[in-house]
Amino acid sequence: IRYSSISSRRTGSDGHNILDLSAFNTDGFDVTGRNVWIHDCNIWCQDDMIAVKDGNVTSENMIFERINGTGVGLTIGSIGGNTSHVRNITFRDSYLYKTFKGIYFKFRNTNDSFVEDILVENIVMDQPEQWPIWIGPAQQSDSRNLCRANPCSICWPFLPGAKCRGQPNSAYRNITLRNISINQPKQGAGVLLADDTFPMTDVTFDNVRVNPCRKPQVQNSKDAFPLIPDDLLHSDEYVTLFLVAITFSALVLVGLTLLVIWKKCSFHSARFWYSKSASKVRYAIITFEIVFLPIIAWLVHTSLTVTNPGSYYVCEGINNGIAKGDTWPVPPCFEDLTSSGAGLSADHCTYFRVDSTVGVALTVVVFAIAGFLLVLLSYRSNYELIDIHNPDDDVHGHIESGEKNEDSEMPPLGHNGVRAGIANTEEYSPPSDSLDCSEETQQKSEYSEETCQLREHESVDANT
Repeated sequence: IRYSSISSRRTGSDGHNILDLSAFNTDGFDVTGRNVWIHDCNIWCQDDMIAVKDGNVTSENMIFERINGTGVGLTIGSIGGNTSHVRNITFRDSYLYKTFKGIYFKFRNTNDSFVEDILVENIVMDQPEQWPIWIGPAQQSDSRNLCRANPCSICWPFLPGAKCRGQPNSAYRNITLRNISINQPKQGAGVLLADDTFPMTDVTFDNVRVNPCRKPQVQNSKDAFPLIPDDLLHSDEYVTLFLVAITFSALVLVGLTLLVIWKKCSFHSARFWYSKSASKVRYAIITFEIVFLPIIAWLVHTSLTVTNPGSYYVCEGINNGIAKGDTWPVPPCFEDLTSSGAGLSADHCTYFRVDSTVGVALTVVVFAIAGFLLVLLSYRSNYELIDIHNPDDDVHGHIESGEKNEDSEMPPLGHNGVRAGIANTEEYSPPSDSLDCSEETQQKSEYSEETCQLREHESVDANT
């Protein structure tokens, strides 16, 4: 197969968001059998770009080269069933643009299956969105429980309790990755996971290089996929309209809900903070802090660990793993035979990364402070709502000066004798003393015109 193109682009996203990836089973080329050669093809899909499958016969002697693709990876698998055998497969001289996964080898539930004699060389990946390298169990969902591990949950590692395990009764043997360049990955270098009783053996990484801040080789999708016509590279207009409609409806629903809550609870009124509802709000804030802070801290720790380009998230069940040449980072379960100074040296850019422990600490402190301030604010509002009939309260001083009492820190009285923002259902009797508001007195500036007008309003309200 040659000079062919496949496009199942779903949205205008220049990559693979959740809506894109909901187009399940949009594989590019799925092949099984012997003596297969696919070259000089462009593939934009939402699943495996090329997938070598198992079948009734051994899948062997295949070459895939000069492939420009984006999707869920250059894939072997998922391999399962009884006595499935895949061998002598080569991927080379290819470019992956903002792919979801990159190199993706996967076993599903199987019995006595093998993948061996695999070569992947001369591959460039720009800005892969998930794991650039995944060799292990199939991360998939095939039941109503989306997070069920079969054998690796698609919710792993972000959802607490989600599981991912090496697949027993299956083995990878003699796997070589050579001259692999991974530029600006959004997550860590990858996952290498096998069952301890059926380990992955003889795995070699030669010049497998993660470049955290090297600029992409290609700047846009049009240049990355020259064989796909422009009219096939655009998004699906029906999906776009559906997305716009759903987004607009959601925003309207959220807006109306917030408006109802605002009107119902009167958060803007001091009377709310003086009510029993304010206590419920305080309890809710404290409960949130106690219950969700550990979960938030765990998610932050996981996210920072997963997105560290300087490490492999998992490296388990490997026998005789070797890293050599300019490989960086070196998988922790590999023997390090890299050349001197093969780490993140001066000829490569440096990158800034928040350590997971520091990130968790900062997150906990920020959320804890925010919760403390909210609780303090509600108590402060409650504290300031003192009884206006308190004999120690300088009512006349408030009326005559129009200023709040410095000692009580109370707001000035309104024209009806009630402090600003305070609802008081009890009767209010204005002070018995009267002000001399004659013209002569006002001219002598003993009382201001505003003060006299205020007293007149109070008298009318009291009589009413």
